[in-house]
This record gives sequence, structure tokens and C-alpha cells, in this order.
Amino acid sequence: VSNPAKAALSVVPSPVSSLTDSQTSAKVKADGDRIYKTALQSFLFQNSDSSGIYRDKARDILLAWVNANNIATTHTPNESIYQGFYEGYSLIRAFIDTDSKTAIDNWFRKKYIVFKNTASRANNWETIRGWLMLNIGYTLNDPAYITESKNVIYTHFDKDTRVDGASVDFLGRDAFAYHA
Repeated sequence: VSNPAKAALSVVPSPVSSLTDSQTSAKVKADGDRIYKTALQSFLFQNSDSSGIYRDKARDILLAWVNANNIATTHTPNESIYQGFYEGYSLIRAFIDTDSKTAIDNWFRKKYIVFKNTASRANNWETIRGWLMLNIGYTLNDPAYITESKNVIYTHFDKDTRVDGASVDFLGRDAFAYHA
């Protein structure tokens, strides 16, 4: 944890306004990894003198993305690349200043609204949409979001998954890897 977190301290974030190609996806992945690794370093070693440096770096990377007005797309498989953002922020959220917390929370809320308003599907994309909504709900500790996203997931599984565990992806799309 410590070596990648330390390396992240000297890197300037590379926010993009939207996911358009593999280069922008690589920037999301790289900054998400940095957010998670610096936040984890801060969280695991919160009694050390350097904890605040790592927490602040994670916060600053997140704020760079917030300030780039990076809003979610409806292509939920691509959006899953933001996992490091969710996981990292959940580790530092309780320890950052109110203004930063409000800005980052509002950014996640905007993303949630996009996912909420994305039409439901009868395949793995719907699973991902529910998972993204649930991540935001738990990251923000928002009971309404958590309940709403659980309902999306339960509704989808009730329609999508047979008693034997087979799903639309497994049966209708020849997508064994998705199903697995």
C-alpha cells in the first residue's frame, strides 16, 4: 500500500469531462487507483504524522474530477471503472473538510441521478447500474439511495435470474463470461 500511495503524491490528476475512448478510461483508472491507494494509506495509518498528506491528496484528486464537471454516462459498464473513486472516498469522507465533502458528495449525487434515470435493461448492464447506485448510496451513507438501489437490484434479479441461477446474459446473449 505504502509504495504506490507515496508515488501518487507527486502525480498531477488527469480529469476528463467524459469517457470517450480508451485513453480517457486509462486516466479514470489511474486516478481512481491513486485515490484509493492514498485514501487507504491515510486510513490504515491514520495515527501517523503523514496520514493527512495522503488524505488530502485523495481529496484533491477527487476535487479535480469534480471541477472538471465529469458527469456519468449511461454506458454503465464503462462507468464501473470509477470503482477506486467510490472506495477511496468512502475511506476519507468522514475526515475531510465540510466544503470539500459537500462538493464531492454533490458530484456523486449527480452521477447517481444519471444512473437512476438510465433506462433499465434486462442484462448485465442493469446489474452494473444497480451496483453503481448502491456504491453511491453506501459511500454517501444515504438511506434513501441505499433503499432505492436495492430495489433496482432486487427487481432486476427477480426478472433476470432463474431458479437454477441462469440469467438473460447466460441464456440469450451467449455471454458466459458475464454470467460467471
